[in-house]
Amino acid sequence: MSDLSGKPEVLKKINTAMVLNLIRKQGPISRADISKALNISRPTVSKLTADLLSDGEIVEIGEGESKGGKKPILLKLNSNNAYVVGIHLSHPVTKIALANNAGEILVREDMNTDSIENITDDLSEIIQKCFQFAGLQVNQISSIAIGISGMANPDTGEILHARFISGLKGLHLKKNLESKFKVPVFIDNDVYMGLIGQESFLENKPSSMAFVTIGELVGLGMMIEGKVYRGGRYAAGEIGDMLINASQQLSNGFQADGGYLERWLEWNKIEPILLENDSDDIEKSQIVSQYRFMIACCLSNIICLYDPERIFIGGKILKSNHLPAIQELLHQINPRAPLLETTYYKGDTELMGSLYMAIQILHKNLTINENLF
Repeated sequence: MSDLSGKPEVLKKINTAMVLNLIRKQGPISRADISKALNISRPTVSKLTADLLSDGEIVEIGEGESKGGKKPILLKLNSNNAYVVGIHLSHPVTKIALANNAGEILVREDMNTDSIENITDDLSEIIQKCFQFAGLQVNQISSIAIGISGMANPDTGEILHARFISGLKGLHLKKNLESKFKVPVFIDNDVYMGLIGQESFLENKPSSMAFVTIGELVGLGMMIEGKVYRGGRYAAGEIGDMLINASQQLSNGFQADGGYLERWLEWNKIEPILLENDSDDIEKSQIVSQYRFMIACCLSNIICLYDPERIFIGGKILKSNHLPAIQELLHQINPRAPLLETTYYKGDTELMGSLYMAIQILHKNLTINENLF
């Protein structure tokens, strides 16, 4: 981080964000423990927490145990101070969740995404229903974050590519929803959201990690030196376009919208076979073995590319029990491969990442956002 000694207002915002984030994660917590954990002076912590109390961001909940002397007053997040919406916009199902300031989901709804002709109105209607079901007013919404199955510019919200959701490319979804709800809207690739969601759960955060989703869609989210890597055109991690067996994958010629690996894996055809896992059927066993091998090759390519410390697997593949076999194949192909880990939130990792980002927007957490954007 650059020298901020001459920028007291910026430094105050960063310190406030750090204090708020610590209270969110470790509260109830005393001012003394905040000072010690963040290496911020006691008077500064007292001033920052006074401002947060005045703004209703945190509350005092009583006294903690004394370590000698006066008992400390404990602070915790005011979880009902604000509400956020996270959305995983995908095909064929879009997931929407309403959560409070602490990230606790109050209402969750799923929406069919076969058609997006009226996507702004459809999402707006479900968001309003979520608030109604929670017994809240929709004007209590503070921010919205959306992970889409496609490429997006997180700075502008422009949707650059969405192969599986026809008509989404170029749609002014951010502008439309901001106009409707009068709150900030953040849009990013859903795999990046999944990466952020998983990283937010980890206590010991690796400097490099990968989130790989495997199902109808195949995607990669990369974190390098603690930062999400999106690439020069926001297309980093589009491994659904990867070639593993070029002669077979290109047998039908070049495809303008890519997707060579996703087409070759044919998830919709192979999913029932993977779930059935009938070892007595020789033909089906061969199909399963070939699928495992292709996934292992894909993962090996990722490791060769940037050698992540940890690899987390998400997506519909988690409905089956094939990860141990894929892990064994992966180690045969690439002995340097780390252990494959399942995501904490299973099939909701992208949705939880969207909620996490919505909360970061709400808290204006500069210490985290400078790494994510």
